Amino acid sequence: MEPNAATDLRPGPTNSSPRAETAQQRATASIARTILGTKIGGRLPNVDDLRSTIGVGAGTVQKALQDLQSSGWAVLDSKPRQGTALVSRQSGELWRTAGLPTLTALLPLPNSWEFQGLATGLRAELDRLGIPSTLLYGHGSEQRAAAVENGIAHFALMSLGAADSLTASHSGVVTQIVLPAGTYYAPDSVLVIAKAPRHELGEDLRIGVDPFSIDHALLSKAEFPGYRYVDVSYAQVPSALTLGIIDAAVWHRTALGLSLDDRGLVTWPLENSEARALSSGIDAGAIISRADDAATQSVLAEIDTERVLALQRDVVAGDVLPLY
Repeated sequence: MEPNAATDLRPGPTNSSPRAETAQQRATASIARTILGTKIGGRLPNVDDLRSTIGVGAGTVQKALQDLQSSGWAVLDSKPRQGTALVSRQSGELWRTAGLPTLTALLPLPNSWEFQGLATGLRAELDRLGIPSTLLYGHGSEQRAAAVENGIAHFALMSLGAADSLTASHSGVVTQIVLPAGTYYAPDSVLVIAKAPRHELGEDLRIGVDPFSIDHALLSKAEFPGYRYVDVSYAQVPSALTLGIIDAAVWHRTALGLSLDDRGLVTWPLENSEARALSSGIDAGAIISRADDAATQSVLAEIDTERVLALQRDVVAGDVLPLY
């Protein structure tokens, strides 16, 4: 639909002096947020409740509902004494109409084919839904969760194990999407990296541990229980090994093109049974959001995880270039 004076609900140009928001604009934005936070098939608050919450008249509320429907951005089914049900919506248009900021996703550093594939799939799904979005990247599930809880990001991707741990200890975040096993860490992709073969290292080892990564800390201490632990950012593990700061660390096979041979580094599979069990228990991915962010939760519910995983498989297989 081409925008016109009667139906275009997007904010006007911002290069002129700001104008005061009218009661009608306020009502339309507020109801757009309400629709975004309502599950498909769920019921909207009645007109009296909306009028009271927004602080406008019933006619203004009804006009906003009519405008959103006539634009095609929401399909509602109103029945006497049964209320108004949400049949379908255009989430991207509603997001803009609600005046919400660009949706920000916080993902792990795209240093593996698995992570690049998930980022590509999530980007494609947000584009399909028409949600204005930005993907940011950072290491450490603790830091990504803190960013969500503090409102810096709308949602974050991490392993299911990390999500379970963080949502149990932080009431402000909840798990919204759970991905299948093998989608976050591919089978046998978690291993040990060291500056020499195990039999040459001896027993007085310094083990690199990223304190901001729940997965890395748990796996490192399970694989090397009782050793000396040195705080090292996961991304700096190879450099810490070549510089002699640490002797070994748990590592995730990456797609960085890092030549371990050139650095004189070696790898081998996890040997400790507890570490292997932990590795198989955290290979699934999960997405968390703020517990009180109904709009983001509603958008995440619309993401087709099968499309995301299909793109991830294509990226891992080399059939699709990652785009994130």
